Amino acid sequence: MKNIFLTIRVVERPRLTRIDINGLSKSQTEEVRKRLNSNTGKIVNENLMNTTRATIQRFLKEKAFLYPEITLKNSERFGTG
Repeated sequence: MKNIFLTIRVVERPRLTRIDINGLSKSQTEEVRKRLNSNTGKIVNENLMNTTRATIQRFLKEKAFLYPEITLKNSERFGTG
């Protein structure tokens, strides 16, 4: 009989701590932030990215941006600077 060892490494997924928005006016940026505020603190996964993109697209469609280019990037920063 052979011994088999299984090593399991658990890594916590990162949480959303900040949202940076570029390319909109100050008032539009604040409105998008209000709509996305409930996402802060949630675990970043594919579903969160998709719902965030859909929220931004809905907002921009309301403002007559019919075909916006939306790029979402994960950025992990360690330390305090």
